[in-house]
Amino acid sequence: MRTKRKMTAVIICILFTVLFACYGFWMSENGSGTGFFLIWFVLAALLGGCAAITFLDGWARLPMWMLWILRGILLVFVVSFVIIEGCIISQMHAKADENLDYIIVLGAQVRADGPSKVLKHRLNTAIDYLEKNPGGYCHIPRAEMELFSRLRRQSVLCQVDRGITSHVRKRRRWLII
Repeated sequence: MRTKRKMTAVIICILFTVLFACYGFWMSENGSGTGFFLIWFVLAALLGGCAAITFLDGWARLPMWMLWILRGILLVFVVSFVIIEGCIISQMHAKADENLDYIIVLGAQVRADGPSKVLKHRLNTAIDYLEKNPGGYCHIPRAEMELFSRLRRQSVLCQVDRGITSHVRKRRRWLII
């Protein structure tokens, strides 16, 4: 029975190792503009290591207190990951309210040849929103402002400030892109 459980754990770890590595390669080829795809390779390596340790009975050599600490860390990681990913996925297709007072465009990578796909999508979303809902203000980090100036259309009103906090007022509605 113990061997069957061990092999099941090894197979599950290997499947997730392959899944995470494939997703990491897909994200790197997608060219999103950030290096965050590397986290998937780190997770694949960790799970691959867990599969090897399990297959070689390495866990039996550790003291019981260390196993409990490792299980606790793993539990916190898995629960956090599931909760965070659930929040992200549940809001993936959320739409903004109409006529918001401010729009905050979060920064992303700007390359010498132009914006990353992520930043271009955020800026285009801001432009589209402001064309449909004129009268709001768009706050953009200074690094992305020159790029936005080239992309925006004439109907867009855009105000850039050093900080957003000085403009926060009660009863104001925000959209963060």
